[in-house]
Amino acid sequence: MDRKNYYLDGKEPSDFFRLEPHLEIDAYYHNIPIETVESYSIKIDNQQVTLSEMLHKCHTELLPVVNNYQCLLISNSFSDRQPEIQPLPRILEWSDKKPKNYFGVSHLGSLASIDCLEILELCLNEGEEGILLLGEQLFIEQNRYRTGYLPLSDFAMGMHFSKGHGSIQILQIGNYPLAEYQSNIENSKIHFSNIIKQIYELVSHQHQPKWVIVQNLFGRMDFLESDLFFIRKTNVDQNYQSSDVWYTFTELLLSGKLKKEEKILIISANRDLSTSFAVLQFNGMPLVSSFKW
Repeated sequence: MDRKNYYLDGKEPSDFFRLEPHLEIDAYYHNIPIETVESYSIKIDNQQVTLSEMLHKCHTELLPVVNNYQCLLISNSFSDRQPEIQPLPRILEWSDKKPKNYFGVSHLGSLASIDCLEILELCLNEGEEGILLLGEQLFIEQNRYRTGYLPLSDFAMGMHFSKGHGSIQILQIGNYPLAEYQSNIENSKIHFSNIIKQIYELVSHQHQPKWVIVQNLFGRMDFLESDLFFIRKTNVDQNYQSSDVWYTFTELLLSGKLKKEEKILIISANRDLSTSFAVLQFNGMPLVSSFKW
């Protein structure tokens, strides 16, 4: 989403009656007057675009390549701007092609990028196909920021999965248990680096990853200088939440650096350092498309 499409709502946005509960909650938790909570709209051709519409665009891009469509899984942790109807029922209403199973998932944050794969694994039989849609739109600007961390960015993405052999094969999925530690930004960086090293050692017993992709929580980190780590070159100052590791993985795919049967370790994490990981195998180039609003 191009930043030139963001507009400050002002004191009386046209959909204030929908936004007011969000503004009240934010004012309460930050102990500030509701009048000081700033909200933003995304507008394309002077029309407001919601998260549901962003995800619908991804869904319609994927449908032509899906044959035995059995499961739709949508994950977003922040509420849609229009909270009375969340993205899942909207997309089902807008689509002519409906799957047998459909689920909405929330409150996973960045971990949805990997944890949702386990849900798809359970929902699909051999030869069946599913679509995973991930997206966020933070219309309250201050919720993007926390001192020491990169800002959270808006996005929508979709992925097509099939149960069986594919161009990208998922070999292993796991979670790293969240341990207590003294929370400040420097300790968080050190603790995160230790988590990454331990996950790498864990998966290396069975797989030997050629590449490692890590959630862009902090930006540049010294321990990522190893040749193992693939650091993306675009939007390096943004954290795309549950699509962040896939955003970087797409850049790796398009770089031409991957060789057949090479393995890639991807590690997603929230700001509390809860962490999920997956090991992928590159069997061939999948169909990749992108668009920028």
